[in-house]
Amino acid sequence: MPISFDFSSIKQRILDSLSAKSSWASFLDYGTASLLLDAIVQELAYEVQYKEYLTQENFWSLARNKSSLLVEAPIHGYEVPRKKGANGTLKVSVSETFNSAPTNPVYIPKYFQFSNGDTFVVADNTYVLSPGDNFITLSAKQAQAKTLTFQALGDLYETKDIVDDSVENSLYDLYVNDVRWTKVTSLFEYTGEDLVYELKTDSSFNKVTLKFGNNIFGKKLNIGDVVLFQYCSTLGSKGNISSTNNITIVESQAYDSLGTPIDLYVTNTTAFSGGVDYPSIEEIRVLSPKIYQTGSRASTRDDYEAIIGQLDYISKVLVWGAYETNIDNGDDPWTFIPTEENLVHIAALNTLFENLSVSQKLETTNSIYKQSNPTDIISYETVEKIDLIFNVNAIVQNSSYVLSQVKASIDQVLKDNYSIENTSFGQNIYSSDLVRLIDEVPGVRNHNIFTQIKKDFVFSVPYIVNINVPVYPLSGATLQIYVKNIASPDSAFALMATSNANGVITGSNGYNTNGSSINTATGVGTLIVNSGLSLPFTEYNVRVIYQSESDDLILNKRNYIFEYSSSNITVSYPF
Repeated sequence: MPISFDFSSIKQRILDSLSAKSSWASFLDYGTASLLLDAIVQELAYEVQYKEYLTQENFWSLARNKSSLLVEAPIHGYEVPRKKGANGTLKVSVSETFNSAPTNPVYIPKYFQFSNGDTFVVADNTYVLSPGDNFITLSAKQAQAKTLTFQALGDLYETKDIVDDSVENSLYDLYVNDVRWTKVTSLFEYTGEDLVYELKTDSSFNKVTLKFGNNIFGKKLNIGDVVLFQYCSTLGSKGNISSTNNITIVESQAYDSLGTPIDLYVTNTTAFSGGVDYPSIEEIRVLSPKIYQTGSRASTRDDYEAIIGQLDYISKVLVWGAYETNIDNGDDPWTFIPTEENLVHIAALNTLFENLSVSQKLETTNSIYKQSNPTDIISYETVEKIDLIFNVNAIVQNSSYVLSQVKASIDQVLKDNYSIENTSFGQNIYSSDLVRLIDEVPGVRNHNIFTQIKKDFVFSVPYIVNINVPVYPLSGATLQIYVKNIASPDSAFALMATSNANGVITGSNGYNTNGSSINTATGVGTLIVNSGLSLPFTEYNVRVIYQSESDDLILNKRNYIFEYSSSNITVSYPF
């Protein structure tokens, strides 16, 4: 029978042992002795519990603390990502009305700061506002810029702690004597001439540590070297900004090319989204072994996704090959396709939730080519983000619920579930799930909801648009086509044409679209505008809005992903 180590079992064994000794038998009857024994037994029980806890924390599948997994994660080669700042777009000008250009170039350096009075955002690169430009559009990240400067001691593998639990995961730079060094995963992969360093997150999540080489593995710091570390401290998920025109304060001082101080004006033209906190313990538990299982090689889809997903600038990635292509085509998975031989398809979004830039694709390729099969051919697939418009008509239970608050709650639930940062490749949207989400909003008694898909096009020639919508089959009777003058960005889209159930497109409001149609089964069609437009065709933007034939929205291609675009919500009390 196994021995138990709970309080009662430990005490009973001690009593049995002491009672067997004549010198202790009578002494055990005294209350003081009993209390003393209880205290000792309780401490022994606590010690056993603690040792059991430590043993459990040493097992990857049983550990309940992030710190336990973080201690073991380096064995897997897994770097736990830190907080990630939300990303958005700013419009910056020397004019309060954004309609005047500077006389000389104005420099907006990396880490230049803006805010709304409480939340800071920083430029993620260096930008120049040129003469002739009324404003410049730049990418920014929610974070507050910080710097750390110190003189090196010249130690082997010198380290420096940065006590900050909010160091942003990807936006930082390190300079030694004004020369930029490169952050690497492991110094042991580099020579003594390489200007590299490590940046490690402490298992407590309370600090990060800079580590330098020893002139064998990475260059060693010399005594007196001046080290400058520029980094950002972010609010993570709490730094998401849902509204535009919210960032209006310029916190840093700008200068033109002559060194003259320049006043700037700013507004955010997009929401700031994508801010996330440290991964949960279960995310670490799942992801870290996947990195280990790649074995420093990329030979499977999971290998590729694990390696690419570790890159600082990647938010989402999906990889597939000939096997999956055959499945998509309805063929036997092992059918040989000459054009797919050794082809590795990669669909990825960066932390701005945009398709990878040329430089990011190059960096991604460089990060995996040493680990991949030399015969693998990498093909980057353009991700198509499918914009969704949610239309909700809700009845609120009674007047104890404020209509505006219920409306805001419905919109927030939709954003929380279907904003691009919260959706995934291959994630379909089922009507039953959507209905349940709205039904669970406090105050909602019942509701109706339908979802529209939006896609923008441009004229390829005067005045013809090749239409190809991403979700099909579609309901032809719901299709609406709008047009807008690009030169007037503040103008609204005007309804230009509609389609019937058979996909025949008919112009409205003076537009002639004879000969236009769309195949409702495939989503492919042609818009021909015979009359009604007078400007050059390049000055128009065309928008198609429609509904799927099914209430369930099913992705038709692997490189498609859904994203919340907007909502039209009406709420009212019962009659």
